[in-house]
Amino acid sequence: MDAGAIFSLIPAFAVGGGILYAILNSYWNAKTKWTGASSSTELRAALDANTASNTAVVARLGELDQRLSSVEKTLTDIP
Repeated sequence: MDAGAIFSLIPAFAVGGGILYAILNSYWNAKTKWTGASSSTELRAALDANTASNTAVVARLGELDQRLSSVEKTLTDIP
């Protein structure tokens, strides 16, 4: 392999390395931000409140589904 071919590969490797560095850097920055956000007590409290609210909504929807099925049964039983 001649020197011209080797010197033409150097910029290609540099560009590839720069792209790889940018991808890995953004990955690690996002991972660090995610870890910092998950350890926040305010975020944990908000998530717990949201979970409790969603649980109450699901329970209420279950009750409404039971009532609706009894109404449907009554309507289908009427001759």
